[in-house]
Amino acid sequence: GGAAYLFDLIPGVYEGMKKTDPRTIKIRVSIAILRISPTPSSEKVSSLYRGESATGLEKEKDWMKVKTSSGQTGWIMRSQTQ
Repeated sequence: GGAAYLFDLIPGVYEGMKKTDPRTIKIRVSIAILRISPTPSSEKVSSLYRGESATGLEKEKDWMKVKTSSGQTGWIMRSQTQ
């Protein structure tokens, strides 16, 4: 029945989950400014560009703290990510 079908799906779903880090985010805007703190007026650390990936570390309201592939950490607006 239905339960057997669902159990057949689980291994495939699990394999797919192992391959993607749920914390990995992608930039969806042309340029996202990486800032020291989660406010628009805080000092700029760096920039991330459309298609780049970063690791999400934590969320605070409309902001996400990320770590870039070069090891920099900072805050970007969540609306700028996928």
